Amino acid sequence: MSEEQRQILEMLSEGKINAGEADRLLRVINQPQSVSVDTPTETDWHNLHERVTVMVHPDEDTEQSDTRYDVFVVGESPRLIINAENGRITVNAGDDGETHIQTRLKNPSRVDYHVTQDGDTVRVEARKKGKTSFFGFLGMNTGVEITVTTPRDTSVELNTTNGIIELTGVENSGTLRTSNSRIVMVDVKGDFEATTSNSRIELHGAEGSATLRTSNGRIVMESVKGGFNAQTSNGSISFNGEMTPGGGNQMKTSNGSVRVKLQGTPGLKLNATTSNGSINNSLPDMVASIQEKNHLVGTIGDGEAQLA
Repeated sequence: MSEEQRQILEMLSEGKINAGEADRLLRVINQPQSVSVDTPTETDWHNLHERVTVMVHPDEDTEQSDTRYDVFVVGESPRLIINAENGRITVNAGDDGETHIQTRLKNPSRVDYHVTQDGDTVRVEARKKGKTSFFGFLGMNTGVEITVTTPRDTSVELNTTNGIIELTGVENSGTLRTSNSRIVMVDVKGDFEATTSNSRIELHGAEGSATLRTSNGRIVMESVKGGFNAQTSNGSISFNGEMTPGGGNQMKTSNGSVRVKLQGTPGLKLNATTSNGSINNSLPDMVASIQEKNHLVGTIGDGEAQLA
């Protein structure tokens, strides 16, 4: 990265210029020397910035947005599929029979946005148009905010990049995938799979089974009941709830702690191992067959559920 490029990024992060101005400055300094604007030096940098800013049409850098509303009548097997780029997805349970979608488009002329229905399946697609500039690649030129109210028994497939996913009150099943943003599920029932990177996953008031995966982020499970597979790296895992009999549970992390608090009348077989750490057991009812600093094997109650 050149010194001029570094200065542009610093000015952008400090709020001295916006994304459009920064994009134009980058194009200016990358122009051949035969053009009328010379490559800036440290002494004339501010003058160049002022000159480029004056040349930009005022309407060209103004962030525009548009909001779309759609309502669909659905039957007994509602399904919701969302594929978005640089967007936040919020899905809430509502009344039976209708799926309501409200979408805010940032710079709508740069977004290819479609909402369609096929039977009981409603699909939302939001993609960036054409080639992506340097700052468009960083998600600064386009984006969406999708808010959906759908019947409680809707199955969901929610996919986005660089955006938060929030799911509340749905009682069916689904997959949730994003990157560089968190996933939050509240009061859900059913079988769910959630995957993200560089952020956390939260599960509150859930019943069913859940597979939760992230990297460089923590996983939080509160007031949950069912079977759970939680995996992360460079993050902690905390569990507060019940593990249903007959289920297999796994909680795995590297460079982080695992804390488990069991509710109800637990019946569990435990096999816990760690490296570069220790295992602390505060369960008085556990019958341990192996109890070492880095390895604990034991049984609580009837041992019908398993945790490793």
